[in-house]
Amino acid sequence: MNREDLCEELLHTLRSAGFILSTKCPTHLSCFDFAARSEEDAILVRTSCRSNLVSKESARELAWIGSNLSATPLIVCLNGSGKPMKDDTIYLRHRIRTITPQTFRNVVERGDHPLVEARPGGFYVRLDGEAIRRRRSEAGLSLGELASMIGVSRRTIYGYECGLGKASVGVALKLEATFGVPVVRQTNLFRERLWAPGRTLRLRTWKAPCIEVAEKLIELGYKVAPVSMAPFDFVAVKDPKERIIGGLTGRDDAHDRRELSSSIADALSCHSLFIAEESRFNGPGTVSKEDFLSIREPEQLHKLLV
Repeated sequence: MNREDLCEELLHTLRSAGFILSTKCPTHLSCFDFAARSEEDAILVRTSCRSNLVSKESARELAWIGSNLSATPLIVCLNGSGKPMKDDTIYLRHRIRTITPQTFRNVVERGDHPLVEARPGGFYVRLDGEAIRRRRSEAGLSLGELASMIGVSRRTIYGYECGLGKASVGVALKLEATFGVPVVRQTNLFRERLWAPGRTLRLRTWKAPCIEVAEKLIELGYKVAPVSMAPFDFVAVKDPKERIIGGLTGRDDAHDRRELSSSIADALSCHSLFIAEESRFNGPGTVSKEDFLSIREPEQLHKLLV
């Protein structure tokens, strides 16, 4: 299976599960392949034949866009970098959760989120600290007694109960055998994010034509972040309900970028806005740069949003 086939397979899986999907992004144009949303969750998905083919720059941009648009970034890979990836296991590629296609299907079709995380040194799980504390108390065991039974320190058991750190798979199996009930927690791939919402970047990091646009959006109360690996040029956020993706149209692919960005905006429940530097690039969802810079009140901007 190649990357194109993998992407189509994932889109089919999500479509069958009732997700709202964006148009697929051209590989050369975007750090993610598509956006998707259910009633409760939004995700940005990047596919790859091997995890090491996803560069640090691409992963960083994917995380940045996701954090600003309240969408969880995911990488779905056919193979790891050097050895096969295990199903129902979470790997990390530049701090982006990375999973196999089968793991993705298990999550979407059955709601079975992974239990195991691959980390340096082995495979680990997250423990239900409250369940461990409760079962230990019911069994009349002290921290030290349980620690001796499992083969770890008293401090380690205390850390497990307080939700500090992760346990090896072997330790988790011993705890479950001791108590006779599951004590491992799933990691919800669609909701538990590793990246905090992004902050405004300094305007000097912007390309010159976008600086005036960024300044206007900031004047209107938005936090703005430039984007370089997406069909759009910026993300602007005022609050969870007021999020904009957009850019400047001044080249021949303007129509394709507008259409693609609009589909991404629909999938992520945000707005799309493009500013035309030249009249010949005007079209649906586009406002002239002159008109845009003349906006004085947020209400004027709201009327322009798609």
